[in-house]
Amino acid sequence: MRTSRWVLAILVTASTVLAAVSVGVRRGEGGGFPPPSSGSLLPFDSTLLGPPRNLATLIDTGLDVVEDVATIGDTVLMLSRSSWRVVTGTRTRGPFGAEPPGSPQGIGRANRIIAADSTVYILGTERREVSRWTRTGRLIERLAVAAPAQLRLPQDMAVLDGRVFVVAQELDRGSMQWIVLELRRDGEPVELLRAPPGASFFTQPRIAAAGNDVLLIDPVSHETRELFSGRVRARIDAPVWPTTDSVRREYEASVGRIAAGRARAPELPDVMPSLQRAAVTRSGIILTGTNPLGDALHVEAFARDGAPVGRLTNVPLEPPLFLTADGIVRVSEEPRSIIFTLLPLTGS
Repeated sequence: MRTSRWVLAILVTASTVLAAVSVGVRRGEGGGFPPPSSGSLLPFDSTLLGPPRNLATLIDTGLDVVEDVATIGDTVLMLSRSSWRVVTGTRTRGPFGAEPPGSPQGIGRANRIIAADSTVYILGTERREVSRWTRTGRLIERLAVAAPAQLRLPQDMAVLDGRVFVVAQELDRGSMQWIVLELRRDGEPVELLRAPPGASFFTQPRIAAAGNDVLLIDPVSHETRELFSGRVRARIDAPVWPTTDSVRREYEASVGRIAAGRARAPELPDVMPSLQRAAVTRSGIILTGTNPLGDALHVEAFARDGAPVGRLTNVPLEPPLFLTADGIVRVSEEPRSIIFTLLPLTGS
């Protein structure tokens, strides 16, 4: 069984910027997890998903792990650990950005890809930047998340009308805080939001463009906040999973082995951040993927006004899968190919 990953701890040294540590927790049989101590998942609605549709097949024996996926109709934009590709049918362009991270065309380690404004945006964690490309692989520009001396690591991004927004982790006086930035082409990034005092490091929100605003979703409470309008919508009866003693012991043991002589690592909260992924579809429906214990996701749908639509599958979907503007993309990794299948929302 594949070991899943559910939490990212950040450990900082005086000589390095940031080091990410993933803690693995095994799923239960069938990719399930115990019921929450409060709240509940949305009711399953079998009418929400249309028939699966094969989007593309990438045939290549030297492929890297798929880190993220974006879709444009029947075209797939695939991000691997240090490059990206365009796949349509069985035709492939790329890889792009595969040069060494310090080179003019390199992207280094990256974790998010977005198609917007007829271009492609890549969130690079190694270079701490967002790079923008043409769909044919020409680099247009780079937008820095931080100056070289700043201790910031980008985690998620959204693009709205050509404006680029990033959720980042920042080291401040020995503690980690999440912040929301707008990256500027003509100057330093502008801080738009900072975690409130005493907020857990693990409340770092997921971020997505939604209509004419940017949506922030809390991974624990599932509360949604519109960045510009300030509207906040709490999820009624949100599911909550307490942090188990076994998870806490494994986390503390892992941190103890790695954090010797380093800044204090974030403490685990009493409840587990269950929201792993989020996306806003072209029809305005918000998709969220929930599982506090691993990578297999229960996918739920909400309207922009916060009204629940329903759960898309009656069992958690096994990875690799990605939530996109067109629906759920499942990835089948074969020995000599990668197959991308779209599970579309009905009416989309």
